[in-house]
Amino acid sequence: MLLTTAHGRQIDLMKISVADINIQDIAHGLSNLCRFAGHTRQFYSVAQHSVRVALSLPPEWALSGLLHDATEAYVVDLPRPVKALLPDYIVLESRVWRAIAHRYKLDLQEPSIVKTADNRALRTEWEELMPGPMPPEFAALRPIRAESPEPPDVARRRFLRVFDQLAGPLMAYQEGLR
Repeated sequence: MLLTTAHGRQIDLMKISVADINIQDIAHGLSNLCRFAGHTRQFYSVAQHSVRVALSLPPEWALSGLLHDATEAYVVDLPRPVKALLPDYIVLESRVWRAIAHRYKLDLQEPSIVKTADNRALRTEWEELMPGPMPPEFAALRPIRAESPEPPDVARRRFLRVFDQLAGPLMAYQEGLR
């Protein structure tokens, strides 16, 4: 079974390779995915979340922060409680992550600094977007700067601009951004 991306690429997720990965597909997919399985007061994309994480990190970790949820462009975003119940999904997500990490020369294991920034963003986004009480494990984290939700096309363009700045001219050229 093949996944067809917005740019017409056909990808066999069971045999995904570095050549299948493209930043424009990632930006498009993430910009159209809503955080928290869509249970937010207003639409807030995974692409905007990813930019938020990247911009909160030191420069040497920012690209890892931008791409920390890139697998979701290919296998969608699942809430943490659901993901924990689906071991086959976790295997598939790991396979996709290996291809992404090799393509963009990232660590195979998510660096703890990126995980902390991701959790701080989650805490902030919960306050901004979610009804009800925040999960207690995030309440003590320091929030990341506030921002207003962006429509998908704005989030996609911003994601690609940040990628262009972080990845450098050669990678941006190879990805068709220059």
